[in-house]
Amino acid sequence: SRINKNRINSESKLKCLMLGCGNSALPRQLYESHGGLTHVTCFDYSLPCIEMQQKMHSSECPNMSFIHGDATSLVECLAKQNNLSSEAQYDVIIDKGLIDALMCGEGWDADVKRLLSGASDVLRKPGGLYILVSYKLASHTKEFIQNSEASSLEWNFDLPHESSSVVSFSTARSNESE
Repeated sequence: SRINKNRINSESKLKCLMLGCGNSALPRQLYESHGGLTHVTCFDYSLPCIEMQQKMHSSECPNMSFIHGDATSLVECLAKQNNLSSEAQYDVIIDKGLIDALMCGEGWDADVKRLLSGASDVLRKPGGLYILVSYKLASHTKEFIQNSEASSLEWNFDLPHESSSVVSFSTARSNESE
């Protein structure tokens, strides 16, 4: 994994949402890199992936939770699955390929807007961090993401030390006060 564990603050009680976790080892790596102090929520549309993550990690990772749902309805899914208010706050959201997957479908622009709007709603304000790992984004796609009126995120695309000619490592910070 190219994500440097020192880039994510390892303070106790940090809450991380892994959108589109799939069968990735990254949720466990994040969990272990902070000694289990970080609460990692695995979120995916695929029930088999969530069940696999849960089977692999739930007994050894008490601060890891698993949610099956549609990320374009993020607030509603989190409220329903966790019996929490729609204002569940995360310090970090990691999107490793979810926007790429959404962009493959018809109506991708509306789906990406809904995703970013939901992420803005559940990301801690101010200063919550959205990490986007994707295929290299075209300039018009970056502009679309940056200018999404549904989002309160301020973007930095293609961070030089993490990105390559094929992979884009970008971050955004929430900028609204609570």
